[in-house]
Amino acid sequence: GKTPVVAHLCELLLSHGERPAILTRGYGRTRPADGVTVVSNGQAIVAGFESAGDEPLMLARQLPSVPVLVGPDRFECGQHAERDFDVTVHVLDDGFQHLALARDVDLLLIDESDLGDRVLPAGRLREPLANAAAAHALLVTTRDAGAVAGIAQSLGVRFAFHVLRAIHTPRWLGGQTAPHAMSDRVLAFAGIARPERFFSDLVASGRIVADTMVLADHHPFSQKDVDSIVE
Repeated sequence: GKTPVVAHLCELLLSHGERPAILTRGYGRTRPADGVTVVSNGQAIVAGFESAGDEPLMLARQLPSVPVLVGPDRFECGQHAERDFDVTVHVLDDGFQHLALARDVDLLLIDESDLGDRVLPAGRLREPLANAAAAHALLVTTRDAGAVAGIAQSLGVRFAFHVLRAIHTPRWLGGQTAPHAMSDRVLAFAGIARPERFFSDLVASGRIVADTMVLADHHPFSQKDVDSIVE
């Protein structure tokens, strides 16, 4: 859920008169370049999928006035953003472990299931749960709002916020609009981490999920994939 949270934070910052930039590593790029890749300059998207990566490109499309910069050295990306785009605040989509970079606020997004997980390669965690205590606040994704305070206490973090995921109105990708009824049977497919959460959210929203198709995280969709989905 990091990418939607980053977008939401940038929208909040914009509404308060700040000029945010998004600094990201650009995981999954098929043609990574050395140094800084500008995905969006805050006026136009200036990099393609191969050099930008899927999540930076999605953020650039969703936030057309926010510069998005990709590179392994977030400090260099930040310097570039301040010099060329006059930004006032940086938002990192995956910065908790980027220890070389000084930061003002660390927000750690956590799912309730993470509490029972283990560190890679035995589990999905990138570092021990004890390290969560370094966060200034937790953003807890759970259906049970009453569990948020207990999760924060167990991880030794003073502040915690309840994050709710919501399924938005579907966008029609064809050449004409098509009505969508909640009674429609749908095929749900996803190339994201923990796709089961997306599927369960669809069911919870009242939609009828006839079947599901799971692809790898950051899956580069091909025409063959599209044909298979349509079929």
